[in-house]
Amino acid sequence: MVSSAIGLLQYFGVAGTFSPWVNQTNFGEAFANLRQGNQFATLTNMALAALVWVNFYSQPTSGLARPNRYAWVMAAAGLSIGFHAKPAVVDKAMLSITHGGMDRALALLQA
Repeated sequence: MVSSAIGLLQYFGVAGTFSPWVNQTNFGEAFANLRQGNQFATLTNMALAALVWVNFYSQPTSGLARPNRYAWVMAAAGLSIGFHAKPAVVDKAMLSITHGGMDRALALLQA
């Protein structure tokens, strides 16, 4: 969380207010206090994956499941593909693959 907040401060150009505790960047760049943008991106994506995992396993596994359980994940991703998915997920997904493998998604995206 702290690295993400620092990254946002750097990206929007207000990190100078917190000098010397926050590394300075050019406007539009962010790397938190890691000084390497690629490492910051990797760690941020790992945190997003952990958030998705926590949300998945914190949902009830018995009884009535909420049909829009994954809607926020699909919205955050910007692209959602229902791969042999349940009807509730297919209704929310941007693309739906019911036959074949994931290579069909690549063919759809290249078209």
